[in-house]
Amino acid sequence: MTQPAVNDSRNMMIALARRDASDLDQAEQAIARTDPMRFNHWVAQFAADPTMLRTAAPVEVAVLLRTLDAHPGWVDDPRTLYQVRANIVDQLGDFDHQVVRGSRAHAVDTIRQAQNPDLAAFRASVLTAMDQAHQDVARSGSSIQTAFANRLAERGLITTHPELGEPFEHIKPGSRAAGVDQGQGAGYEPTAQVRALAR
Repeated sequence: MTQPAVNDSRNMMIALARRDASDLDQAEQAIARTDPMRFNHWVAQFAADPTMLRTAAPVEVAVLLRTLDAHPGWVDDPRTLYQVRANIVDQLGDFDHQVVRGSRAHAVDTIRQAQNPDLAAFRASVLTAMDQAHQDVARSGSSIQTAFANRLAERGLITTHPELGEPFEHIKPGSRAAGVDQGQGAGYEPTAQVRALAR
């Protein structure tokens, strides 16, 4: 069995940030090709329904913020622009606008954290557990599944007790028990709204 390198989890984190950056780049290209009427309709939806800022894909919200900052004149009605900006403050609270404006690699994750801090904290905890599991495997040579399950259990994210649930390492990848969404693929899939804008 090949032992993972200590840097594997860091490489995974870099890969996730690169994927976010690539997804954001694709979304920005789609918005740039959008007909002005469709663009204004899209922005108006965020003005009319503030909860969309919390429920839309983080990449979609990031492209909205970056586009409005870079091209405020693209919005025909100044009241719509004002309302969207007010909704951003109301719905997403305090987050680092400079990161969203400047770094494609971190903009999407910054929005993800602002949309749902609890989910972002859970995601960070899982990624930290994975990082520690990789280090455990490098030190002890145990299986990655066992090391990861133990680190998740330490954080109270899963149970490995046989009477309380199926042990982590016995759940088949892709099974319903694993909680995997069979409809989700890897990488960015534009939301229906972004796809419609690009047409």
